[in-house]
Amino acid sequence: MRYMRISDGIGTINVPGDWTLLESHDIEEELGESLGKGVSRYVVDFSGTDSIDYASVQFLNNLLSRVGTDKMVICNVSPKSLVLYMLEKSDLAALIV
Repeated sequence: MRYMRISDGIGTINVPGDWTLLESHDIEEELGESLGKGVSRYVVDFSGTDSIDYASVQFLNNLLSRVGTDKMVICNVSPKSLVLYMLEKSDLAALIV
């Protein structure tokens, strides 16, 4: 897997650089694989992520719908970044720990 690590039943998603629709397509495939392995909790780690596009924010909203708010967290979001701005616009900022 390129963008997801699985450890102790938790999938950690990290995309270095720019997170675009192309990366979201790859992660969608990895997500299917991880769900097949019994992963039900996800951490979205934004360390090293410079930006995220609208389509990828929608992907995160879809992931949230699939797993629920108690099984998804977002971490390492830079306080003055485009990533934070995009997450706040979509109400995903509540998941930031």
